[in-house]
Amino acid sequence: MIRSTQKNNLWVFDIDGVLTDPISKKVDNPAIFSFLNKRLSNNIPVLLNTGRSSDWVIKNICKYIDKKLSKKMFFCVCEMGAVILKTDQDGNYTSKITENNIIPIQLKNTVQSIVDCIYHDSMFVDQSKKAILTIEMMKGFPLEKYRLEQSKLKATIDIILKNYYPSIHIRPSSSTIAIDIKPQNFDKKLGAFKIYKWLNEHHFILKNQLKIICFGDSVSDMQMSDFFSEKGLMTEFVFVGESKHYLNALYPVFTTSKKYTDGALEYLQCI
Repeated sequence: MIRSTQKNNLWVFDIDGVLTDPISKKVDNPAIFSFLNKRLSNNIPVLLNTGRSSDWVIKNICKYIDKKLSKKMFFCVCEMGAVILKTDQDGNYTSKITENNIIPIQLKNTVQSIVDCIYHDSMFVDQSKKAILTIEMMKGFPLEKYRLEQSKLKATIDIILKNYYPSIHIRPSSSTIAIDIKPQNFDKKLGAFKIYKWLNEHHFILKNQLKIICFGDSVSDMQMSDFFSEKGLMTEFVFVGESKHYLNALYPVFTTSKKYTDGALEYLQCI
């Protein structure tokens, strides 16, 4: 596997399956945060792009960021681009919804009822989300079995949206451990746009012309590198998930031999 040797490249991380284990949903290998903390100590951005809620990120991820470090270079896009999380002048984490929430309450109630009645052993509705509706795999539930349940529920949601909400542009999308019901433009590409905008505001793109290396565990995470490539920026994608898909792109794509957080560490340790 050929890797970039420039240590000051910018890194953009998905969270689930990259910084956390997809089954336990926890940070099982905190060693990866030594790389992130070192970046912050050198005033290099730590950039995250996730479907998770800002509350979840603060509770489960930010505790691994060294409290003694300045976090002005920390920037996280949550809920597929709909919410941004950063710090204020006092170093406190603050979040803001940047897109309109157009998920009808009737749809939320319908999905909640279906999950409660049929899928309560394998899934739950994430109540911490502010802008999108996420049905997530239960902690510790077998991943292969979950994928079968996930496929069934997604098909049901597709039918509901087609028959009862044909005029609104809301679609379900599947990730490794969840189904996200969201406006069609809420995705990792929207998150990448928010990161691009923030980088421009901090003069990283125009001033330094750095390569942006994106880390993900699903094919949909490639939307991050897709966006940066379309902007004419140098980018690479590091795939740490398990997939039989052929990952074809106009930019370099690297697949790690180890998976998930161990795969991300495998890549970072060789830079």
